[in-house]
Amino acid sequence: MIKIFLSYFILFTVSKSTAQNWIEVPNQINTDAKFIYTDTVDNLLYMGGLFGLNGVDTVRGIAKVDINSNISVLAEGLMNFMGTNTCGVSLTDIVRFQDKIYVGGSVTDFTVGDSIWTRGIGVWDGTAWDSIHFGLLDNWNETSGITEMTVIDNDLYVGGPFTKIEPLQLSVNSIAKYDGITWTNVNNFPKFETSIVKVISKFNNEIYVAGVILETYPYD
Repeated sequence: MIKIFLSYFILFTVSKSTAQNWIEVPNQINTDAKFIYTDTVDNLLYMGGLFGLNGVDTVRGIAKVDINSNISVLAEGLMNFMGTNTCGVSLTDIVRFQDKIYVGGSVTDFTVGDSIWTRGIGVWDGTAWDSIHFGLLDNWNETSGITEMTVIDNDLYVGGPFTKIEPLQLSVNSIAKYDGITWTNVNNFPKFETSIVKVISKFNNEIYVAGVILETYPYD
């Protein structure tokens, strides 16, 4: 069975039978879906977005869907730092790493759980939310969002327009990795005039990245 979210959280299922039909799934969310992630370990579908309500329940920015298409909350959820309690987060990625669910957003500041402020990235341990060393900063020491998360060789690789990890003051250039305890640079990724890593993958024992990576501005 395949489950997908369309705009404004209209959820359907596809039945693999002789006559295939789309069927609306109940208990929908009140506004946009931005990202979905299939967790094969717990057999759940996580979805993130700008939504805040599921019927009478507040699901704030992230929810989980079980095999019976029941939508439920992850504690207090996620909230845009400048939003209301029904304003979710524009997530760019959700991934499982070391038995926890990590979420990243293109919005810069958001809260996870009960008003825990974070910069672009948060973590769910199955019971409660937490931040990760506060998060990511850009060239102007402003909070940075992220564009990519992926697990490679037991490390969580993160890409985006950031240049520093707070509060470690670790200088990075749009890519960093996290081992569950410590952030590190990724082989001294070079500093470009414009550097926003948007995808990261391992191929033939080498790390490949792609995105907006310019040595100089194209019109200089």
